[in-house]
Amino acid sequence: MAQIQAHYKTVADILDTAYDIAERNITDSERENRMSSLQQRLDNRLQACANSIPGWLTQIQNFLNANGERAFMRQLSQQAWNESPDLVAYYSRSKTVVRDYWITVSKGIDLLQMAHGAQGVRFDEGQRAIDRHIRQLLDQERNFARFIGNETIRLAETILIDPASPHPFFWETNQDTYAAAEDVGATQTRISVNTRTPVEWRMDPWPPVNLETFDPLRGYPVAINQVGQRGIVCPGGRHGLALEPFARPTCTWSIKPREPGNNRYSFKFISGLVRQANNGYYMITRPSAGVPGRIMSLLTRLHREDGSHFFYVKPQGLAATS
Repeated sequence: MAQIQAHYKTVADILDTAYDIAERNITDSERENRMSSLQQRLDNRLQACANSIPGWLTQIQNFLNANGERAFMRQLSQQAWNESPDLVAYYSRSKTVVRDYWITVSKGIDLLQMAHGAQGVRFDEGQRAIDRHIRQLLDQERNFARFIGNETIRLAETILIDPASPHPFFWETNQDTYAAAEDVGATQTRISVNTRTPVEWRMDPWPPVNLETFDPLRGYPVAINQVGQRGIVCPGGRHGLALEPFARPTCTWSIKPREPGNNRYSFKFISGLVRQANNGYYMITRPSAGVPGRIMSLLTRLHREDGSHFFYVKPQGLAATS
């Protein structure tokens, strides 16, 4: 990677110098001599690029797209997942590492395209090599999505476009049903998961996001409410979870993939204020005593083999698979 970056910087410096000479108030003969010298330097550098960069790009490809238990992408996604409180931090931590490789690969391809177009450079593979490395870059992006999770990438990027705003989503169980609030008395609600009609919810960042200081690596806690209903999802009530008004500062959740690459998510309660007795509890679904169907409840520990502990989170208006 360092060699490609060095070649790119040198070529950029040569081109900057050429632009500067073209603007100087010097004689035509002096300008011609200087430009001829720069062209020779540029051709020599691009010839070095044509000779070496295809091999370096292949090494990067083999590293990023390796298979097996110790493959780079597998280890990267697992470490990022281990170190991240939620999906936004998980995606951002993973992307930050891979982005440096992709920037270098893109610069290498740019240099090969320049070498291919230079008359003083011999580059026998030419466009075939360029096309091959473009395909490899696309393969690396697909491999990243496979290990990180297509739905996680889609959801995280939707949030990161505008992290300060609420984001609507559909909240689906593994049984093709959707979460919906139900009134069960004058002042009580519960959250059932019995409807097969999508119900719109939204996640609202809390505390509010300051775009100047926002750091996605620190996580993205959210308050959750059903559109058209009063209140946000909080621990409490006879059914374990309820919609409560005016509870925003105390009821926030982290949403995280079940594991790297998985498109189902846990909802974990986090609070720095009151209700701290419920910190670390997870939303699950369970049968409701005396009532058909299932309702939302809380559990202190997840069982990864139990599908009722994990949900699909589908940004409204985006195609998503389950």
